[in-house]
Amino acid sequence: MNYKKIGEYIANKRKEKNLTQQELADKMHVSVKAISKWECGKGIPEISNLQILAKNLDVSIIDILNGKDSKKEDVVVEYVKKENKKKNTKIWFLTCLILLLVILFAFGLYFVNNYNKIYAYRLSGESEHFSFDSGFVLASNYNNIISTGNLRFKDREYEKKFYITSIDFICNDKRIMGSNALIDKTFLNIEKSGYNDLLKDRIDEDSKLVININYIYDNQVVNEKVELNKELVFKNNKILNTKEEKNSEELENDNEEVKVDAYTDNSLGLKLRNFLINENGFEAAEDTIGFVYKYNNDKNGKPISRIYVYPFVGKYQAFYYVGDIEIVTSKYLFYYPTNEIDQTEFLILQGSYPKKIKEDVDNKISHDKKYFTSVYYYKNNEAKCESGNCSDKVLEYGKQAYSDYKNIKEYVEKEAK
Repeated sequence: MNYKKIGEYIANKRKEKNLTQQELADKMHVSVKAISKWECGKGIPEISNLQILAKNLDVSIIDILNGKDSKKEDVVVEYVKKENKKKNTKIWFLTCLILLLVILFAFGLYFVNNYNKIYAYRLSGESEHFSFDSGFVLASNYNNIISTGNLRFKDREYEKKFYITSIDFICNDKRIMGSNALIDKTFLNIEKSGYNDLLKDRIDEDSKLVININYIYDNQVVNEKVELNKELVFKNNKILNTKEEKNSEELENDNEEVKVDAYTDNSLGLKLRNFLINENGFEAAEDTIGFVYKYNNDKNGKPISRIYVYPFVGKYQAFYYVGDIEIVTSKYLFYYPTNEIDQTEFLILQGSYPKKIKEDVDNKISHDKKYFTSVYYYKNNEAKCESGNCSDKVLEYGKQAYSDYKNIKEYVEKEAK
């Protein structure tokens, strides 16, 4: 195809129509540079522009492509087929290439993030006074799942003679989970990856798992460890699944002692517990976590306050009943597990009006204002209403709550030094 010949033909036909390049460009809605380019033989119009150009010059598309007056339409057909084939080939090639790259990227990403990254272990073990079974650990990039299984006393008579103060699940000398009452219970913890990172170190064949138990027996703090055996039940290290059935790997028990210090200052907790019982009229609760309580009633036997102290967790909690108001306050005496004294100088009081709440519930009315939260700053002897419908006696309530708390707070601070 002779572009120069085509350009001369376009120029001659334009001049025959007494059109300038600008006028022709305006009619076709293209730039003057495009007209000049065609007439100089540096290119030819696209199919859509060819039709418009032929119409404005009163010639056929065949005439333009031949560079002379002609009626051979086979030239147009050949040109259109060639251009369409070229365009379709490019589109098909790019589509296939993009699809292939997406598949390879997705497969590679999945392989890197999942292959050999999922482990599942069955846990069991025993110590002098405890047996442990049905424990389970599943570690992956998506979730870390720990089921603590069942921790039981071997001798039920021995169980009646002591209080458990803390139970900790330990991996490689690091505490990853704790509770105060895992006896005869299964405690399941599921953690999404990227939050607290419960299992910072992946549990594998070399990991040392221990349940660390602190309890009081004969008024002494005793520490007992249950070393756990791990049985690998699953590991995704195969690209293709096979029908061959294999038993779980036999893992050797590692009897080396895991050196883990007690995570709670049990001596301080024991002192506080004895102090409250012997000198402050508290009673020991019949449970496995060693908390103590004291009830105060008025002369008519109606409750004034209920105070609970958890010495081995370091928590103080109290309930006050003033007329038709119920007030709850709680405070940590020292932070678990570091025993650092809480130096903040305030108490938070959360109250409610049960009678009014019941009336509003019966009448299907919102009762948000029947609750209140107040902060009592005992350093400055001030009370501030934070939300809800606070009573005028909030300061008085704060003083009472702090008076009950002060004796315990001062004792803990003195003994912790």
